[in-house]
Amino acid sequence: MSTSQIRQLGIVDEESEPASLIAAAAGGNVRAFEQLYTRFAPCIYGLCLRLTSQREAAEDCTQESFVAAWRALGRFEYRSRFSTWLQRIAIHTVRAT
Repeated sequence: MSTSQIRQLGIVDEESEPASLIAAAAGGNVRAFEQLYTRFAPCIYGLCLRLTSQREAAEDCTQESFVAAWRALGRFEYRSRFSTWLQRIAIHTVRAT
């Protein structure tokens, strides 16, 4: 799905959800995914920390969540916000540990 198609769906605004980075990362662009990591990792770490109550476990879960996201990025369907999708991955990751 192209960036313009994503914007037409009205799901993603560039300020809060960077459609161009998401599309580039979904296409295999590692640098774009690194930028998504930089942008969203603090939120995912905070979620993991709240769920685990342990810094080390939260750090591990954050890392594992982004590895899982990278592997599944081609299946991201833009039916929800990217941040919501990442949060669901993080919750599943925490529950699996």
